[in-house]
Formats: sequence, structure tokens, C-alpha cells
Amino acid sequence: MTKNHLKRIPSPKSWDIMKKENKFIIRPFAGSTSFKKGFALGTLLRDYLKYAKSAKEAKYILNNKEVLVNKIKRKDIHDTIGLMDIVEIPSMNKSFRILLTKKGKLELLELNESEKNLGIFKILNKKIIKKGKIQLNLSGSKNILVKDKKYRLGDSITLDLSAKKIKDHFKLEKSSMVYLTGGKHVAESGIIDKIGNNQLIFKTKDGRSLETSKNHAFVIGKEKSAITLFEK
Repeated sequence: MTKNHLKRIPSPKSWDIMKKENKFIIRPFAGSTSFKKGFALGTLLRDYLKYAKSAKEAKYILNNKEVLVNKIKRKDIHDTIGLMDIVEIPSMNKSFRILLTKKGKLELLELNESEKNLGIFKILNKKIIKKGKIQLNLSGSKNILVKDKKYRLGDSITLDLSAKKIKDHFKLEKSSMVYLTGGKHVAESGIIDKIGNNQLIFKTKDGRSLETSKNHAFVIGKEKSAITLFEK
């Protein structure tokens, strides 16, 4: 049983779940998304959305209704979903993006029609493959092939998830807007003012200057955010 489940009490603090509701919670598949930055699809259906009362009911929903993650149909309750992923349930006309709160909790932000196809991904690595094409390794365990060498580590791209095409490219540079995915300023956002080798300074909407590690910075736009964030 413990192979497919985790005990709730020692589960990651980033999971916004009731620790004492049940003894176990669904274990997400191990992968490139850490447990701190993602949780199981079954947890979303049962503990976040309350569409299921048990893992068995969550399995039934996945087997009988379309549940899409970044426009790809998912059917396993252990599939990991994480930060910035878009979960869509067409039969209920519901779409959500996974974001962090300022308490470091992974939460769901319901999306409007215009944003449910807009995926945003951070470039984590890149390599040259056959015929000179470049493979970008992105957050969310996603890869994409490009020809242009302009894409750099730490930059972000937005994708039209339906057309599977790049819409925008946001560089990790001065005047770009960043969203923090870790550190003591988690979920803060603002405009980059200065960039060093490992750190950067950005200014928030209310005029504060904050310093953070470049590793925590997720570029979400040029001068303004390309995606909707929590208001507070």
C-alpha cells in the first residue's frame, strides 16, 4: 500500500491538503518534478477539487471523463502535475493553472477561455541534436525542437498548447518580469532591475526592491505578466 501512497502528516508542506483527514495520500510518480513542486493527479481530483471522495472514484473519473494536462489526456491517478501546469476538465468547462501562494502552497487558479491554451515554461537545458536542431528541455518535463540559437538557459517561452507552437520568448534580462518559485520571497513578482552571476534584484509593484537567486526566478513576461497570477 505504501508504494502507491504516502502518509499525509510527513507529506510536503507545499501540498495544500488536510493532514489529518485520512492516513494516506496518493503518491505521485517520481520524475523531473519534485514532490515539493508537484502532486498526483488523483490528489487534485480528491483533495483539491473534491470531485472524488476516494482514490477509486478518482480513477473512475480519469477513465470516464477527459482530464487534460497541458492538452495531453491523462488517465493515471499517480501522474505528477506541477507548478505552471494547466489542468483542463472539458466536460465541466473548467481549467486551472497551478501556482504558488506566498505561504509556499501549491494552489489552483481558475482560468478564463483565453488563457487555457497558454502554457509557460522555463528553459532548463538545451542541446544540439541531428541536423543542427536544438532541443530545449523545459520545466514540466516538456521538450521542444527549435532552429534559432537565441534561446538561453533561464529564459521562458509561452506555447499555444493546442497548436504546439511557440508564441513568445521572454529573456532573463533587465526589465523582464519574474515570478519567484522558491526562497523567502516565494510567489512574489516584479520587474528585474539588476542581474549578477547568481543573484538578481527586482522591484515589486508596490516599489520594494528584493534580491533572490536566479534559480528561483521564472520569467513570465516583458515588463508585465503574460499570465494571470493570484491577486494577493
